[in-house]
Amino acid sequence: MNRFLLLLSASLILFFSCHKKQKETPEPDPEEIKVTPLTDSAFIQYIDVPGADKIIFDSTIDAYLITLQAGFTESEIRIQFKLYPGAYLTWTNSGSSTLINFAFKNKTPLGLQISSSSQQIKTYQFFVKHPGPLKASVDPVYDFRLSTSGACEIPYDLISGVGTVPESPDSKATLSATLTDDGTGSRLDGFASVNAVYFQNANPFKESSQLNVVLKFGDKMFELAKNRKFLPVRSLVYRFGEFPLFSAAPLNKQILISGNGFMAKDRYKVTVESDFLLNAVTVPATFADSASLWCTLPSSLPNGSYSVSIFQNDTLVNALIRTISSNDKEKAIGQIWLSQIDYPIDRPIYYYARKIVAERGGALYVNPFPAVLGRMYSAFDPTTILPDLQLKNAGRTVNLKADIRSDPSFADGSFNVYYGKYAVPSELSPGLYEARLLYPDQTVSAPFWSKIEVH
Repeated sequence: MNRFLLLLSASLILFFSCHKKQKETPEPDPEEIKVTPLTDSAFIQYIDVPGADKIIFDSTIDAYLITLQAGFTESEIRIQFKLYPGAYLTWTNSGSSTLINFAFKNKTPLGLQISSSSQQIKTYQFFVKHPGPLKASVDPVYDFRLSTSGACEIPYDLISGVGTVPESPDSKATLSATLTDDGTGSRLDGFASVNAVYFQNANPFKESSQLNVVLKFGDKMFELAKNRKFLPVRSLVYRFGEFPLFSAAPLNKQILISGNGFMAKDRYKVTVESDFLLNAVTVPATFADSASLWCTLPSSLPNGSYSVSIFQNDTLVNALIRTISSNDKEKAIGQIWLSQIDYPIDRPIYYYARKIVAERGGALYVNPFPAVLGRMYSAFDPTTILPDLQLKNAGRTVNLKADIRSDPSFADGSFNVYYGKYAVPSELSPGLYEARLLYPDQTVSAPFWSKIEVH
């Protein structure tokens, strides 16, 4: 009995001791709510946009009006949300549940839904205004040329001066383009998309040598081309080899060259080159029909990334980036481009071979080869693993981490194709750099066909 009483006493002492400790442990303080002019109760406390000069919240239409700094030149903004406890974004395109990346230039305002802790849902709009001058750049090697149908496409990159369209709820400004002939005074209105200007039925201008192309947005204007002349109509090449996102063009086997406007009477050849190939390799291409040529590359060509140029009667038709290898899944860089844009994977311009010039503090967008494919009909997966981008020269090697992006349009919207945005360090020394992909297993891809020039 005495033993039992001792055990009971000890148990009671232990119980009351623990109970006292529990009572002494303070409960966490509720999260402090920060009320600002950007607050919408129960949903958003505030938002932060690096590079913004001013942000206004219009509660009457649930819209945020973002005015950027005049010198802002990045192709996207990052909208960081501070939400009320329990509230959440119903969709995000970044690795964070409170961060949205928005490629805003010449786009419709961003619409986002937010759910509150009580499961109420609100839709918000985000307008972006860029008060700076209208500026754009055209690739200097781009051919100013009519297609066989009389149309003209001029790829360009918007630099500044254009936000969303409209840039505010009451704005009427849209981005437009005009082709004018200074010799005759004739003009043709075109369509300006996010990254190209299109003119239909431009045949009446084909003999002029004083062609100008002007972009206009509201009262802003920018001369995109001046005193140009259309080059003669020629055939087009869209693809070198089949399945260019996933399969290397083979060696010592027939390769299909797809395009249009090919003619049996013309001579065709293919030249393969890179900064890492001592001498370019040239082989004949055989006419098959108006949309097809065939060629065969020698087995002595080293596996790697190349610029593939197709010539018609010694005139360059097009030059494409292509991985060529006896290994169908050779690791390489598929494409590199310089500005964020929706749906880059199927746009032919991103397959054109051109030298890449990057700015310190800017970004490189890189699509690995073979392409990284998501699951069929699956949403954007921020946990997708992409390789690092390695930049290397004689003095330094840097490995850059990927900020994950995706193109959801592949196969009629059935798949996400993932690519990376890689920030170029502002302290990186100017110069030429070899570009490779570094994988988690420490394997390294073939170098990109051309060295990257960093300014």
